[in-house]
Amino acid sequence: MNEGRVHRARSVDGTEIVGRVCGQGPPLVLLHGRLEDGDLCWRALLPHLVDRFTCYLPSTRGRGLSGDHADHSPERLLQDVVAFVESIDEPVGVFGEASGAALALGVAAKSSVVTAAGAYEPTVAEVMGEADLARVGEMAASVQEALEQGRPTEGMLRILEVLGNEDELAAVSDSDYLTTASPYLPVVLQELQHATESSGPTPTDASELARITVPVMVLYGAQTAMRGWISASARHVADHTPTAQLREIDGLGHFAPVLGDEAIADEITQIFAAGP
Repeated sequence: MNEGRVHRARSVDGTEIVGRVCGQGPPLVLLHGRLEDGDLCWRALLPHLVDRFTCYLPSTRGRGLSGDHADHSPERLLQDVVAFVESIDEPVGVFGEASGAALALGVAAKSSVVTAAGAYEPTVAEVMGEADLARVGEMAASVQEALEQGRPTEGMLRILEVLGNEDELAAVSDSDYLTTASPYLPVVLQELQHATESSGPTPTDASELARITVPVMVLYGAQTAMRGWISASARHVADHTPTAQLREIDGLGHFAPVLGDEAIADEITQIFAAGP
C-alpha cells in the first residue's frame, strides 16, 4: 500500500480517524467490513478504481492508522465515518461492504455531502433467522475460545468458514489475509458486544433508512454463504430506503470486494462515475 497520502479527521469524542488516499478523479470513500481495516479490505480492488476515483480508505477506531477508544458502540463508529467524510470538504460518494455497508447507509442518512451510496451485502441482525443466529453464536464462542488459547488465526478461520463460500475460503487460504486480519479479532468481539448493549437506532433501522434522499445501490452476490440472511438483509435495506435499487450479482460471494473481483469495481463505476 502506498505510504504517501493520508487523510486525517477527528471524531466527536476526539479519536483520530485516518485513511490512505489513492488515485485521481471524483472522491470516493470506501468503508471496510468488521474483519479488516481500510487498507486490507480494499487493497485487491484498488487497482480497478484508482484511475477513475480518488479513493479514501478510512479505518474505524482501533484499526489501521486510526486511534483507539474504549467505546466501540455503533453510534461511535458511525460518528467516526461521518467526521471523516465531512472533513474531505467536498461532495463524495460512499461505498461499503458488510458492516461497512451499514455505515455507508448511515452516513448517507446523516451527511449532506454524500451524493450517492453503495452497499455490498449489508448485514442486518434484525432479519436473521433462528438457525443463522444460533450458528453465528456458536462461531463467536469458538472465536473467543481460540483467542483465549492464543490461536487468533484459527479464530479468524472460524469466521470465514461461516461467511465465505468454498472458493473464497480457498482464495483466502492462499493469501496472507488470515494472519493480517486476525489481530483485529479482539476489536471485532468488542464491537459485537457493544452492539448488543446499544439501545439507539442502527444505520439499518427502517426509520434511519427512510431519511436517505440520495441514490443508493444495494448489491449482493448470488453465491454468497448464509444466502437467506444476506438476501433478506439486502431486501430489508432496499424496501425501507426510498431511493434504493437492489441488484443480485451472479458468481459473487460475501468476500468479493476483499478478493478484488472486477465485477464489484464495474458496479462501483456505474454508481459513482457520473460524479455529483
